[in-house]
Amino acid sequence: MFVKINRSCVVNMSMIDDIVKNELYLKNGKVLYIARDYKIKVKEKHIKYYFRYADDIVILHSDKDYLR
Repeated sequence: MFVKINRSCVVNMSMIDDIVKNELYLKNGKVLYIARDYKIKVKEKHIKYYFRYADDIVILHSDKDYLR
């Protein structure tokens, strides 16, 4: 799964380590700039991806559809 972070750059979601403000930190140590127009979508996709593919998440909410 990939996400577009600016006009000329697409990033593999599995390579994202962290997002801080408008900077995207990759697992290989590189830092990329997230364009203002893409910032909200990138953060939303990253959160959805993380919660969908993380193996160590414990759901404390009683409703299983809470994260969908």
